[in-house]
Amino acid sequence: MAQLLITEDYLKKTTVIGDNVDMKILTPVIEWVQDIYILPLLGADLYDEIITQSTPTTTLTAANSTLLNSYILKAMRFYILAESVRTFKYRYTNQGIMIGTSQNGTAIPYDEMEALIDEWKSKAETYGELMINYIYDNQASYPAYWTLSGVYRERPRATAYDSPISFFSGTKREGPNDSGDYRYKHGWTKRI
Repeated sequence: MAQLLITEDYLKKTTVIGDNVDMKILTPVIEWVQDIYILPLLGADLYDEIITQSTPTTTLTAANSTLLNSYILKAMRFYILAESVRTFKYRYTNQGIMIGTSQNGTAIPYDEMEALIDEWKSKAETYGELMINYIYDNQASYPAYWTLSGVYRERPRATAYDSPISFFSGTKREGPNDSGDYRYKHGWTKRI
């Protein structure tokens, strides 16, 4: 089993997931969220550093602890909510795939389910974008974000938003270089 960044206690205390939900159902969702959403936001080197420091025998650095507690966990809880909606709706049994029902309620309609997923993902992406901004504002504290060891390692994504259209605001920058120009994520621009 993969090293999980989020605990059952944190997840159930900070989300609408009930205390009676079996973690056996949520563990694959948590692993998926870490691999598909968090790893690309952090890049392989910083992600591996945080995973390694999150083991019971080691301690997170102060910078990584801030990143984990203030941004990663908050983004993860909303990604987990989004990704678990279908998991909770559909049950896999030896008789087939069933829609979960209850004596006290009815299953959510498909269009409402999709709207709920979009809402949770939007919240998660907002925390992801705040995390990227925080890393850019504290570049010296996160050297692993800027490195890439190995050819086939995951590089950090430029944005947390999952949109085919780029709405570049020009707020993330590095520099200035020797000419006094600033490097934005999408290239160099002259200082005004």
